[in-house]
Amino acid sequence: MATKKLNNYLALLTIRQAAGRRDTILTGGVFAVLLIATLTFGLLDRINARSMYLVTTCIVTVGLAYLTAWVKFQIINSSIELFDLLQELKEGQDGD
Repeated sequence: MATKKLNNYLALLTIRQAAGRRDTILTGGVFAVLLIATLTFGLLDRINARSMYLVTTCIVTVGLAYLTAWVKFQIINSSIELFDLLQELKEGQDGD
């Protein structure tokens, strides 16, 4: 019974891992494009000082979203490793 619950939760975690990977890649891509565009337009003097505050706020917000997605992804990966270890320990106890 406990093994079935662990397997079900592990399957749920793998689904969450795929979603976390997708979110991290998507948010990181948007962050990279925004950062490169801001640097490019900033070097070309297309962004004036007033709009730089708004652009910087947007970049910081997307950067924080990227960090949050990456941390969640790492937590899910760690949880999967933990459940794999628990299953190995459980199978080792059942074999004894």
